[in-house]
Amino acid sequence: MSGKSKTYNFTSRKKSFGNYWLVYSNKTGVILKLVSDREVAHWILNLEFNPNVQTFKFDDFSTNILIDGLMHDIKYRALVQYSCGLEYQFISVEKNDLAKSREKSIDAALWRATHIKFRHISDEDLVPRRHHVFPLLRLSAFLTANKDQFISPGLIDGVDAYIGKMRRGIVAKYLTDMGDFSKSALMLQLYRLYNSGVIALSFVETPFMYGSLWELRHE
Repeated sequence: MSGKSKTYNFTSRKKSFGNYWLVYSNKTGVILKLVSDREVAHWILNLEFNPNVQTFKFDDFSTNILIDGLMHDIKYRALVQYSCGLEYQFISVEKNDLAKSREKSIDAALWRATHIKFRHISDEDLVPRRHHVFPLLRLSAFLTANKDQFISPGLIDGVDAYIGKMRRGIVAKYLTDMGDFSKSALMLQLYRLYNSGVIALSFVETPFMYGSLWELRHE
């Protein structure tokens, strides 16, 4: 491993965080064993808060697939169930022209044989959104710390009714309009709805700002 942490490409901190993580996924309810900062970036940016992702697993997966008459052993790290189907995901530092061509061949052959997609994730997919890595990690940590926190059915029903009626707004107005309930409980429920894909949440620096925008996702 080089002197620079792999988070160097995904964050502005440029400090080492090591290359092995144990993280709790509130979406799947399991502890993930991620072997690089790059996998952490992929998990938090593309999976944990992606409304199209139903569930996922990380492991050293492999499968055999026939490509151009030859059997190939295909390795991948993430098994992702989207609302539209299953996808095998390989994660690496870069993706050159040869790797891109291989990705297309594997994807086509795998789809023909099993109707499963194949995707190669690399830095070019992650770097453009690197500024969201740490804000989303902090949000995930907040949800994990409060995962057993009880929220009353009355608040849940009230928030559901409010969001269904308003459909979009800013967090500050949501808190004001729902002022009969605890502010901390209202924020936790809003973030749980974001994590589960019910609403979208738009923010620049951090999702914890009262000016953050929320919007009910279209069914």
